[in-house]
Amino acid sequence: MSRAETCVCCGAIIPEGSQVCFNCRFAVEKISQYPTIAIIASIKPVWCEKIFSGEKTLEIRKSAPIKYLPCEKIVVFVYETKALYKGSGGCLFNGAGKITGKFEIRTVIKGSWTDDYNSILRGSCLKQEELIKYGREKDLFGWKIENPVLFKKPIELSAFGLSRPPQSWCYNGYFGTDLANGKDFTAIGGKTI
Repeated sequence: MSRAETCVCCGAIIPEGSQVCFNCRFAVEKISQYPTIAIIASIKPVWCEKIFSGEKTLEIRKSAPIKYLPCEKIVVFVYETKALYKGSGGCLFNGAGKITGKFEIRTVIKGSWTDDYNSILRGSCLKQEELIKYGREKDLFGWKIENPVLFKKPIELSAFGLSRPPQSWCYNGYFGTDLANGKDFTAIGGKTI
């Protein structure tokens, strides 16, 4: 019986001599065809405001699409939750409950609890105590926000093939070029538009 090893991407058990599991190898093959991955992330309105103003440059998460990096880019569509928040003018508002914008990530920074998350503190718009409480002695990830775009009109979640928002974030398709026909296309939620 051969010795089992683990996938370098996801940690799954794989046969000796392999580096990645079938699922991760398939994902890497997909990336070569579709260089941009689409993600939908649920984000509270207060953080959406800071992302689109340029103040927040790191989105802090307990997990990250690390196995897809480096690729050309990952587009994160921002689902603004319906949470109540205090706007910049001090008034209370409900979040949109829709996709309100997008940003790109090409880099993920790992923040270790052993150094009190110092590597991801700057740009997160959080205090160190908040990161420590959120991380609970586990590593966190700072998604480096690039090119944030606030949509003029929010988009319904159903346009992305979802009936409810993700708890945190989820993959939602690929973007790229149809090389055979020389046309750009977007595949969202399994639909080509």
